[in-house]
Amino acid sequence: MAVLIEGITVIIKAKPLLEKYPGGWEKFLVDVPNNTLCYDDEIVAVAFMFEEDACEYIYSLEKCGLVYLKNGAAQDLDVVSQVEDVERSCPWLEFGNMRIDDDPQKQILICSLKETQVKKVVLPGNWNYEHSLSKNKISFSAEEAAGRFVRLKKEDGIETYYDLKTGKEAYAGRTKKETGQINDHNEFYSMGCKLIEPYIEWADRPFKKPNRKARNKLKSGIEYLDAVTKLNSRNYSAFWLKGKAYQALNMHAEAYKEFKESFNVNMNNPDITREFNLECLRLGFGEEAVSISLKAYSLSPEDAGLLSNLALSYLINGNINEAKKRIDRALEMDPEDRATQALSNLIDEIKAGKREQPHSLTELERR
Repeated sequence: MAVLIEGITVIIKAKPLLEKYPGGWEKFLVDVPNNTLCYDDEIVAVAFMFEEDACEYIYSLEKCGLVYLKNGAAQDLDVVSQVEDVERSCPWLEFGNMRIDDDPQKQILICSLKETQVKKVVLPGNWNYEHSLSKNKISFSAEEAAGRFVRLKKEDGIETYYDLKTGKEAYAGRTKKETGQINDHNEFYSMGCKLIEPYIEWADRPFKKPNRKARNKLKSGIEYLDAVTKLNSRNYSAFWLKGKAYQALNMHAEAYKEFKESFNVNMNNPDITREFNLECLRLGFGEEAVSISLKAYSLSPEDAGLLSNLALSYLINGNINEAKKRIDRALEMDPEDRATQALSNLIDEIKAGKREQPHSLTELERR
């Protein structure tokens, strides 16, 4: 089957949703924040008009145990914008268009799991094309909401805005609770991201030591994100990005603090656990590193890289026997991985007394 895509739509795989959501399907239905829900036997869709509301909903799903991104790839859920290119979306979804009443002027965007055998389209209850986002195509990013619209009032979950572009009033259904400082939050977060992201390390981009200009931008970006986390202490993405900025500045004690804050809000995100674990290892917090690595590995027990990280955590914590046990299993799972091979050789040398026991990753890297 296929579901409707409107505005900014969060798409969830039905199977992990049923397996992981506390209270099951009945509790999930109660928790859905608006009336846009539509679903089939394979995927579930909930639509939003504001990007921030969609992000807030994703945060809530992650806190319930579902995984959004792992190594940059969508896992249990994904988010798609009706007004942007959908080709970048995850490999388990496919998209298409459908006519309403066989009218070429009435087109809707739909999606389904790839290789689904049933092509029926599911729409939300009481959905009507004439009053739909498919016809009007309205959705707002955080930057657009801050720069284009002036909020006039909010009543019963509906916000009225003055559109500076058209000179008319615009209406938007909201699900996020009132903060009183939403525009500042969004603007500060956007500025922090723009200042920091070009200079931090990514999996597909080699890290370059920042020059003086880059260091100043990183520090300014951190200041903006400090303001964000003061306004919203649950914004784990802002804490995580500050941690990455401190890494780029070679300020690992500060990076550790930010990743820890991010982890305390969302313990189920593999990118957060990976970076937090790395800083624990760098600073020699072996016991904490083991605890985090066990958590990360429990989320993805088929990941040989996470098992190798667990072996390294045991090594830094001084438990050579557990380190040996875990690295041997990691090699069985992925015998061609060079990093795992190197760690296995190191553990063997330490176990044989040929090398000293390291007490931190920093100490190990200096040898």
